[in-house]
Amino acid sequence: MIEGNNEEVKSKKEEGAKKEAGAKKLDPVMLVCLIIGVALIIFAIVKLIMIGLEYQVSENEYKDIANTYVEVKKDVNISDVNDTEEDTIEWYELATVDVKGLQEKNPDVCGYIMFENEDISYPVLHASDNDYYLHRTIEKTEAKAGSIFVDCGNTSDFEDAHTIIYGHNMKNLSMFGRLRYYRTDKDYYDDHQYFQLFVDGAVYRYQIYAYKVVEDGAYIYQLYYDGGEDFAEFANKIGSQSSRNTGIEIGPDDKIITMSTCTGNDEERFVVSAVRVDQHYFDVDEDETETETEAEGE
Repeated sequence: MIEGNNEEVKSKKEEGAKKEAGAKKLDPVMLVCLIIGVALIIFAIVKLIMIGLEYQVSENEYKDIANTYVEVKKDVNISDVNDTEEDTIEWYELATVDVKGLQEKNPDVCGYIMFENEDISYPVLHASDNDYYLHRTIEKTEAKAGSIFVDCGNTSDFEDAHTIIYGHNMKNLSMFGRLRYYRTDKDYYDDHQYFQLFVDGAVYRYQIYAYKVVEDGAYIYQLYYDGGEDFAEFANKIGSQSSRNTGIEIGPDDKIITMSTCTGNDEERFVVSAVRVDQHYFDVDEDETETETEAEGE
């Protein structure tokens, strides 16, 4: 009787063990889903690492460019520019850029853009199409950040009435990433109105007069090579539709630049337009340099 009970207990244990083993055995569908999930996680991690490395490549490259070809007077406060005190400096004394040296490095370089009170400082390139430098640096290295470049339809000397410059809106704020602050900070414009554009032998100063979100392919992407009343009407239309009314009027002989960057929405772009307000020419003999304003006053 006892022996029979023992066999029954043993049988039940074996049956329970089999059920437990069966429960632990994964369903084939669940196993496939698990493998796919792990693979996707690994892919995402690798992708993030690759993007991070691309960011680093671009940052290092442009940092080397700035250290080699750009000299900035770091001890000067932007508020000192054009002040009446004797120890202040002119706007064109804030920095110097060896544009000719950059052009020897890459003949596609047509200038160098530098904001006076912001960390936007890059070579500007010009190619035969708008795709080449979209994801290539000045060294022609493949990189997500690409370069700052002029529309292929423009001339490369910034003498068109309306020039368009493109740059990516990078998450790490590089390239044109900091332009987003005109949208997100209502007071940002007050201290960030001016930027400089260096070319070989001269530097131009621009004042931002409009910014807004537009549809991709909007009227603002129309190029103007010559000035005139039609151009002035076009330029002032940009100002009238700006997110902020700066009160700046554009004349028929003015020259404007529109900087265009992405917003995260493929159907929209964020654009910032500026008008040239001054220029300074560099001669071999620095004593002979003059600004347009000084020349007009003689």
